[in-house]
Amino acid sequence: MQRGIPLPGGFARQGEQGAAVGLTFFSPLRMRSGKRPRPSVAFTIHKGFVMRRVSLVAVLATLALALGQVFAPGVAPVAQAGHRCGILIPGNQWLQGQGVDVRDNCVPGGYNFTDLDVQCVELPQQRLYKKFGWPAVYAADGGAATIPEGSPGLERKLPGSGYVPVPGDLIIENKGPGNGGYGHVAVVDRVEGNTIWAVEQNASATGWHRYQYNNSDYKGAYTSVRMILHAPQNHFTNPSGPAPQPKNHDPKGNFDSAAHVGDGKIQVKGWTYDSDTPNDDLEVEVFIGGDWQEAGREGPHIIKAFRPYPGKWTAGFDETIRTSRIGDQKVCLHARNRGPGQNLQMGCKTVHIGGANATGGFNSVESVEPGTVKVWGWAHDDDDRNTPTPVDVFIGGEWNDPAAEKHTIRADKVTPAGVRDMFLDTLTTAKRGEQRVCLHAINTGPGQNHALGCRTVSIMKGDPAVEDLSVSAKGKTITIDGRAYNVEDTTAPVYLTMQVDGGTENLYGVTPPAGVGPGGAVDFSSSAESTLTGEHEVCVYASNTAQRLGTKVGCATVILGSAGGSTPARPATPTAKPTKPSKPTKPAKPAKPSKKPTTSRPAQPTKQPAPAPDPGGENSGSSDGLAWILVVLAVIVGGGFAAMQHLPGMPRI
Repeated sequence: MQRGIPLPGGFARQGEQGAAVGLTFFSPLRMRSGKRPRPSVAFTIHKGFVMRRVSLVAVLATLALALGQVFAPGVAPVAQAGHRCGILIPGNQWLQGQGVDVRDNCVPGGYNFTDLDVQCVELPQQRLYKKFGWPAVYAADGGAATIPEGSPGLERKLPGSGYVPVPGDLIIENKGPGNGGYGHVAVVDRVEGNTIWAVEQNASATGWHRYQYNNSDYKGAYTSVRMILHAPQNHFTNPSGPAPQPKNHDPKGNFDSAAHVGDGKIQVKGWTYDSDTPNDDLEVEVFIGGDWQEAGREGPHIIKAFRPYPGKWTAGFDETIRTSRIGDQKVCLHARNRGPGQNLQMGCKTVHIGGANATGGFNSVESVEPGTVKVWGWAHDDDDRNTPTPVDVFIGGEWNDPAAEKHTIRADKVTPAGVRDMFLDTLTTAKRGEQRVCLHAINTGPGQNHALGCRTVSIMKGDPAVEDLSVSAKGKTITIDGRAYNVEDTTAPVYLTMQVDGGTENLYGVTPPAGVGPGGAVDFSSSAESTLTGEHEVCVYASNTAQRLGTKVGCATVILGSAGGSTPARPATPTAKPTKPSKPTKPAKPAKPSKKPTTSRPAQPTKQPAPAPDPGGENSGSSDGLAWILVVLAVIVGGGFAAMQHLPGMPRI
């Protein structure tokens, strides 16, 4: 809410109080083009000032302002009768009728980080404290939280001191997300009991801010109260006698729309505001199936009006509500009153609400082992988020294809975001080769199942089998002998791997040719050289692809590095009994087209990169004659702007 910004008149502060200060001067003529200004005359400013290139025109314009101060000494800024953004609180309506105007910030529902004359610090710094001749207010690093460091003439009153603020005191808030990371300042108007009423700029929609005081601490800040600052010359006191009676304003607002957004949810939009509590989020009651006094209605569901709304600041609401009602339903809204007054009946609208359908997404499918399918995705049903949603997996066709295999899994795994609606399951199937895999999320309660879509995967065939395996070693050479055959695919090659000590070394022997011998069987004798010596375990793996290790078919212990002899392998359980290739099965009849529509989760649009800024660069071509005219005009009006040369690095909020 509060940050440091350049000084007016083309100055940009390069240092802070107590340090060397340099000034960068930019020609106003060059800045009009919107391009990067480039000073035309350069010289060095010595004695603790940072070296900078300085525009001659900007220097002359600065001298003109200084001359204006000579000719019009003692001119002080006065409060405007009006302001381009509007006035939230006129000066005669606070500080016992002696305040200055509290200005709107021209940004409905947000903060203004650009205009100097609507910042929170501008109110006490440029107008109020100057009006009374009180000590200067200055933010040391450009943020309102550092006003105490930049304003040594003000007395500090810390939380816990028991100090009761008086009108005109400054409430300094710490930096934090609630004020943009810059801090905030408000000016005390009065204290009534335990309530501190203050005015502020560039924050609340009304200009008023209410703090609480409990004899030791101050509450109600956007972040937290750092301290109270008091001007020794400030002789205002809090009004005595009975406190003014509280206002009696009912809330105002409007019920804009209500709509069913799917999955048993409705969205309500509108705005509401209560001037009795301008700094509080107003609550809105939502009734479904009837108004508050009707039997059988659902609610109230409570939402808050805190969102930006055009022309209404942060008084809008745009919320989605989960309901168990279906069909045509009456939706009624009430704004809750704060303090004396009545709730506001905002009206009713009729909405058609459908049941909550199961939903989800199908991320991927793959076959990483022979005869298996691995599926990954998510699914849930808002009717019952505590029970994992079932997902039907069809391999070899859609749900209505009689040749398709059906498997049922559950979305019971937790996602990295902590949501328990993910599935990641490996299924065993008799299907092989290119197959269509289709998924459906099964609905719970009212609603319908949801088709997650179909994907195609190539399901791996079974690994080869090996018989009569023996392993021998001579020197560092390992030899394996035996007979290999592919059970499911007689035309596929056989890939053999010798793994030493569980993976210390992988040796790839000569791959036997495919389709040799009865049923695609082939005798093999393969050798490979090891780098190891001594006693080691050698295990043999067989695969029908070169991309994976495959199935372990036997192991034996050998001694490497000696003359050695043949060591028989431990018999391994074959992956399948030797079989001759079966005759091809007749193709299945074409499946009937699915009557059930396939839907998928809508993709989120990707954000396009912002266009690169224009680098600017060269002079916009302004004439020197126009520059001199501006200098002369600056001399003429210099007296009116004399006070600007004393601006102490005006911060903004």
